[in-house]
Amino acid sequence: MKHNAMLRSALLFLTSFILFTCNESTTSSSATTGTGIQGLKVSQNSVSVALNSSQGVQVKGGTGSYAVKSMTDSGIVQVSIYPSSSGSPQNSVYVSFSGLKEGTTTVTIQDSAKSGEVDILVVVKIMVASQMSFSLKPGRSDYGYVSGGTSPYTISQPANAAIATVTLSSSSFTVKGIAQGSTSFTISDASTPAHTVTIPITVTLPEKFTTLGKLSMNSGAGNINVEGVFTGDNHDAVPTNDAGAGGFLMRNSFEGNFGQIIAYRRITPTLFDLVVMIFSKSSLTAGTISLDTAQFNNTFEGGIVAFGFNAEIFGRSNTAYVSYSGDITFSVFNDKKAEGSFKGSAAQQSNSTGEMIPGTGITFSGGSFSVPLIVEEFAIEPIEGKDHLFFDQIEKTMKPFIDRAKKQLELKRGVSKRK
Repeated sequence: MKHNAMLRSALLFLTSFILFTCNESTTSSSATTGTGIQGLKVSQNSVSVALNSSQGVQVKGGTGSYAVKSMTDSGIVQVSIYPSSSGSPQNSVYVSFSGLKEGTTTVTIQDSAKSGEVDILVVVKIMVASQMSFSLKPGRSDYGYVSGGTSPYTISQPANAAIATVTLSSSSFTVKGIAQGSTSFTISDASTPAHTVTIPITVTLPEKFTTLGKLSMNSGAGNINVEGVFTGDNHDAVPTNDAGAGGFLMRNSFEGNFGQIIAYRRITPTLFDLVVMIFSKSSLTAGTISLDTAQFNNTFEGGIVAFGFNAEIFGRSNTAYVSYSGDITFSVFNDKKAEGSFKGSAAQQSNSTGEMIPGTGITFSGGSFSVPLIVEEFAIEPIEGKDHLFFDQIEKTMKPFIDRAKKQLELKRGVSKRK
């Protein structure tokens, strides 16, 4: 992925079966999401645009057919409105801002019924970065790019290498957190005198689970009953206690909430029972989502349950089961805690092909969970072209699971989809 990966502080259940891992990336604090008046939402309330370049946001809600209602200074930017990319929510558009001259203006977008509107602050400068600040965890990376001015670009003031490192390649740069603290770096262009952009970096320690979690489940492959504080390390992978359960949640006011609930039980020093629930839910409220992965299309509502028994972390010969039907019911769902129940049907996943194995279908029932949540704030960065970052991340993260689960639906009819 060229932008932030989706589950920067979560543990994923990958095709090698039980693989505790965390991707490199974290979210910058440079962008925020927000709501407008009477239901309109915008992926970003403010946008920085380079002179003679374009940048954009996504707007959704209302009745559709959006238009510019007003601008405080119409000479600052040219505004264009395009249909959103495929897979984006209904009643949404991509709003592009092209920088005409340096300055600041507020653009108000309104829907066709004039029942909703949203204000977007647009700042045009000679040179800007896609992210004007970064917030990282030690060992994690984030990415950005610079536009405007005159290339080639150089780092004229490096960050404090004891806190963070920055590498620049053409117009793109990578920021990696090293240790807790604050620093900054400056990128300059080739003009005389040079135009510059200075970007602050904050590196903070990751939050730790301190409250025990619970999860239990019965299945045709085995049962699990877990109670304990989640101590899986996102880097080293192996939990430091014998049992634990917890959840990670990426909260986004524009698209919803994407997260994982993970429970593990140590069987031997190297073997574990493990359950991973991956889900997307539009609101932080009680309710039921389907394990029919087709629900991920446009609505961003749905989930997948994956589990296995006596499996080796990082092992590639384990027996994994992945759900293809069922549901997860949240009786409590907020930014601190998730409680509820789950049930459904699953089948084995092939270690060699990653597909579901016909004839291995089982049911799982009696699933219940009560886990603390660690929230990873997520904000949509400025959008290039018609790329919708949040959807792109969900699609790329979930696609292997969704493809395998869809193939598994054929098990009901005894049809093998293996190539």
